[in-house]
Amino acid sequence: MISKLRYGNSVIKYSIVKSKRRKTSEIRIDENGVEVRTPITKKDSEIQEMINEKKQWIFKKQLEFRDKKKQRNRNLYKNIVTYFGKDIPLKIETGKKDEAIHYSKNQFTVHLKSEHSKKRIQKIYENWLLEKASKYLTNRTKKLAQKTGIKPSQVIVKSLRSRWGSATDEGIINLNSKLLKSPKAVIDYVIIHELCHLKIWNHSQSFWNMVERHCPDYRTHRNWLESDGDTRSSLLN
Repeated sequence: MISKLRYGNSVIKYSIVKSKRRKTSEIRIDENGVEVRTPITKKDSEIQEMINEKKQWIFKKQLEFRDKKKQRNRNLYKNIVTYFGKDIPLKIETGKKDEAIHYSKNQFTVHLKSEHSKKRIQKIYENWLLEKASKYLTNRTKKLAQKTGIKPSQVIVKSLRSRWGSATDEGIINLNSKLLKSPKAVIDYVIIHELCHLKIWNHSQSFWNMVERHCPDYRTHRNWLESDGDTRSSLLN
């Protein structure tokens, strides 16, 4: 049985396992999630109260496990870039005629004339990301516009420093090329968010109701952007 509890802008999911042999309750947290083990006589209301009392501790532990997992992934390779929500290894090859970057078989390869700083490699990757994002985000917006029935006058994709997207009075939607670092479901949420702004310009309950109608899991995707989607973070580690 999977239950949910809100903590700030985040949602804590936990499973409940009841046992006839268990005499006390226990909350177990690991990389796979949160599990509450209780006696079979424990009421659901009592379990919910126990989780509510421990929600700050649970959230802190979940962050610790997530950070440890990220660090392990990053330590596997000298360089890592983020693409569609995943950490992808990046291989550097020098002594090439031209500078270029290629993506194949879940790996990026950067060709350089000579040794360069990580800042330069990051710039090469972001230029490539902008090119790919222009096509992907434009096509995706067209599909979601058909789904929602809300059509923008134009879609502009560019590299932004602090905003994932915006909408204008003229019906133009601006999208950040760095969105391609996010999972595809999160990208869809951002696009739907901006499409809905073409109908409702504020963040009223009516606006969020419209977003939820087209993107039922928008809260999960919004939480991901708040916790993992930093447009200003360094790409390389």
